[in-house]
Amino acid sequence: MFSDRALGRPELREVASRVTLFVDEEAEAVYPNKLGARVELKLRGGEMRTAAALDAHGTPTDPCSDVERRERFLKLGSAALSYAALNTVLETINGLDALASIRPFSDALRG
Repeated sequence: MFSDRALGRPELREVASRVTLFVDEEAEAVYPNKLGARVELKLRGGEMRTAAALDAHGTPTDPCSDVERRERFLKLGSAALSYAALNTVLETINGLDALASIRPFSDALRG
C-alpha cells in the first residue's frame, strides 16, 4: 500500500492532501488499554459524518476469527511468499507441537 508506485499515483496524492490528522481526546484517554480511533468526513454539501471505535476489530476485546486471521495472513504474506508457500507455513504452524525441531518451520518461512 505504501510502495513508491502507489504513493506516486496522482489521485491518491490528491485525496491525501485533503486528510487532516488529529488526536482524539476520547481515544487518547483510554490509551494504551484500548486502541481507539475516530474518523470524521466532511462531505461536499457540508454534512459531517463521524464514526468512532475504542476497540478496533482484531484487538483482544474484539478478536478476529480463525478464518479472518488466516485470510489476513495470506493477504499480507503474499508480498513475500507464494500462496502455496504460505499454506505450507500454516500447515507447519498447525503441527508445531509434533515437531522435534523448529527447522521445518523456519524452512517454511523461507519458502
